[in-house]
Amino acid sequence: MRVAWVVAVALAAGAGTAAADEVPRTWTLAVEPAWGRIHDDDGAAAGSLRVFRALDRGGRLRAQAGLTLSSYGALDVGIEVRLCRSCRVAPVLGVGGGLLSEDEYGGTFARATAGLEAVLAPRLVLRATVQAGTHDGQAGPHLAALGLGWRF
Repeated sequence: MRVAWVVAVALAAGAGTAAADEVPRTWTLAVEPAWGRIHDDDGAAAGSLRVFRALDRGGRLRAQAGLTLSSYGALDVGIEVRLCRSCRVAPVLGVGGGLLSEDEYGGTFARATAGLEAVLAPRLVLRATVQAGTHDGQAGPHLAALGLGWRF
């Protein structure tokens, strides 16, 4: 609970615009501890490693590649949009898909992502996201993540 309050205060404190000396970075590497589930009855700890590459000068539109491990494994690619490029705290929306491996299925999946990204320092961002996916006509994988990204 204490961690949730610290995160809430950090997000609220940075809700203004980004510092004038902030330089947009082309790449971001994010480590995201998470909670994931592939079906309704199998929630488990998860973790993601994601790499983002800005597709425009301001970093609003980004390509993303990721690896997620939980009770399943997933490799995915997608596009993500940061809705307010100059805000310290901004909503992010994304879509993508990739390859999924689990006990009952091995194949492709599609996903949608929504969340918030907070600039903590010119090179450090805090990401809080949820992801909803579908595979083989079923819901999942789903993921809720809170992580840190290093921009370079």
